[in-house]
Amino acid sequence: METQLLPRLRGSLRHTWLAFLALAAAALSLYLVLDGVPRAVLFDTLSLAAAVAVFVGIRARKPAVALPWILLGLGQLCWFAGDTTWDFLDLALGEQPFPSVADALYLSGYVLLVVGFLLLPGGWRSRPDWPSLLDAAILGTGAGLVLWVALVDPILSDGSLTPLERAISVGYPLGDIVVLACVFRLLVNPAFATRAFQLLALAVLCSLAGDVVFAVGEASDPAVAAANALFLVGYGLWGAAVLHPSMGRVVATAVDTRARLTRRRMAALTVAALVGPAILVVEGAMGLPIDTLAIAVGCALTTILVLGRLGILVARLGRSLSEQRRLERDLRHQAFHDPLTDLPNRALLLERLARALDRRDALVALVYLDLDDFKLVNDTLGHEAGDRVLREVAHRLLGAVRRADTVARMGGDEYAILLDDINAEGEALRVGERVLASLDTPLVTSGIDRAAGASVGIALARSGMVGADDMLRNADLAMYRAKTAGGARIEIYDPEMHQDLMRRVTLQADLSRAIDAGDLVVHYQPVVDLASQATVGLEALVRWRHPEVGLLPPGDFIGIAEESGLIAPLGRHVLAVACRAFQGWRAAGLVDAGARLSVNVSARQLRDVAFATDVARAAHAAGLDPAALVLEITESALVDDAIAEEGTAAALRAQGFGLALDDFGTGYASLANLTRLHVDEIKIDRSFVAGLAHDPQARGLCAAVVSLGRTLGMRVVAEGIEDEAQRAELMAVGCRTGQGFLLGRPMSEDAAAAWLAAAARIGVPAAGRVRSRGAAIAAAD
Repeated sequence: METQLLPRLRGSLRHTWLAFLALAAAALSLYLVLDGVPRAVLFDTLSLAAAVAVFVGIRARKPAVALPWILLGLGQLCWFAGDTTWDFLDLALGEQPFPSVADALYLSGYVLLVVGFLLLPGGWRSRPDWPSLLDAAILGTGAGLVLWVALVDPILSDGSLTPLERAISVGYPLGDIVVLACVFRLLVNPAFATRAFQLLALAVLCSLAGDVVFAVGEASDPAVAAANALFLVGYGLWGAAVLHPSMGRVVATAVDTRARLTRRRMAALTVAALVGPAILVVEGAMGLPIDTLAIAVGCALTTILVLGRLGILVARLGRSLSEQRRLERDLRHQAFHDPLTDLPNRALLLERLARALDRRDALVALVYLDLDDFKLVNDTLGHEAGDRVLREVAHRLLGAVRRADTVARMGGDEYAILLDDINAEGEALRVGERVLASLDTPLVTSGIDRAAGASVGIALARSGMVGADDMLRNADLAMYRAKTAGGARIEIYDPEMHQDLMRRVTLQADLSRAIDAGDLVVHYQPVVDLASQATVGLEALVRWRHPEVGLLPPGDFIGIAEESGLIAPLGRHVLAVACRAFQGWRAAGLVDAGARLSVNVSARQLRDVAFATDVARAAHAAGLDPAALVLEITESALVDDAIAEEGTAAALRAQGFGLALDDFGTGYASLANLTRLHVDEIKIDRSFVAGLAHDPQARGLCAAVVSLGRTLGMRVVAEGIEDEAQRAELMAVGCRTGQGFLLGRPMSEDAAAAWLAAAARIGVPAAGRVRSRGAAIAAAD
């Protein structure tokens, strides 16, 4: 029931604060025209309404800390009790005794208000807000000094008062001073910048003004009327404050103690600090008695408070500077260190490398390494395991170098070691060997029980020879050379590596233009039946007719095409040209209907999800039957991306294209790959064919491959047949098909067409008696 009532109560009170203000304005208007008992009843009713409003606001707004508000409400009730007691004594008994019970109630109200205001910033457990306290004390001291001189000092000087009367008379302005100081304390706190507290502060100031008017007017009837009018305004503001929707946010459990000394605050503090001297000037100018002791005490207290405030400001400034320096150190550390391993990063390494190269006659070495097969760790065990491996590698590298050397993580699985001021190249080489040895020990972490392995490149230079960026590039080039050579080795940079790089960059730019310019040509090598010497197929081999270098074989540019992403348009070009040429020969009757066209496919092409579509589009455009096109996949490509290849192979098989496994026997393939990919052709690598005449193991391997192909229903093609002895050995082990220089060299499209036409004219198998003519045509081309 309560949970349903409270939201309705809060909603109904949303604009009640405005209604309370309107009620107070109406009461003030009536008060000014009424007299006697009605006036007193109206005054006391509004005083009670203000007290009740506090408890209604507590119930409806649910402030974070209710105790301060309860105390403020009780203080307001004490004032209401004092008002009713005063009116009863005045109107009912016709007397105004001083002191009376009303005075005790009024002063008790001051005590409750002071305690409530002191607890308002968050309760008993709130952290002291010393800057706000000191600022409030300075402002309170200034205002209190004015009230002391204007009100308290005349009371203390009045010899007609008894000690009790004097104490009670002084209690009112002292209570006003303390309440005013509490209000100042909250006013300077940004956490209390709400409409509710602004109304509350105005209410307190109106009550204070009423007390001042009452005291200055010496309780005359006009003074009492004016004071009561101010009290009524204060009651109205008090009720509006506690009913305002922002009342629940006034109490802050976390006080903002970092408020800056703004211009407005500095101006207020300056005025408060100058109150004492200003009073001296005013009293001297008006010829009034100067209250030297009160002014001296006020000025001394203000000075002490100002010095305390400056001390806090200086201490805070010192802490801010220390925090700023710490933050700068942290930011610099973060900017120049790797967050995973806490090693220096690329930026810090380059900075130290530049300093090392600036030193005179210093020999500097940079060891650059890249972990071998690190991608397998992330792919199989996840990136968290990979991160642990990277941290362990960093730990081992630190143990393999001198304390003066810099070990940095360059990103990914690449690290660099700066060897500053060494004596000879041999020292850098020994560090590289220690690095490899440290990584040879298996990593036993996160399910990994294997050596890390790395490819290491070393660059050396003396001061003034190269810059830091160039030396880093040189070490990276040497590392790349070690990686391409098989990994787990060390390479030392030499200028030829950079020349190779520039050649590759130039070739890459030229290759991009060559694809559009039509400088890529396709050559064709016959695939021959070893017994009948009939042509059973042709393999398409791309060549680059470079305008400056001449005809380049695929080994000179296919790797560049794969690295640069040009392999996709290059592959589409080769497929389109080869399919069109082969279909033309089939239509002209130059090749048998059962002959097949073979086209090599790279691992990068197999990763392209659009590759199967490209193949189908090329065959369809040429009108070539998919069964006549065989795509050759190398064994090494199976290791690179088996999952992608399996998906691509399935898409190609579904469209009727044939698949061949090239370079079979080089150690990568397995029986599982053959069955999983449903390969229908195996090509024996030329390295085994070359050893047939003198190597029994090569002959046994070829025989095993042929037997495997026969068992699995796959055609077996031997590559690299260069003499009759090799052909005879292959036929002896049952191999029926092959290709090589003995049977026909790669030829241009025109030369291949002439070769096939010549064979057709004399009516013999194309690979038989026209071999010398085909070689001559190929050489001429």
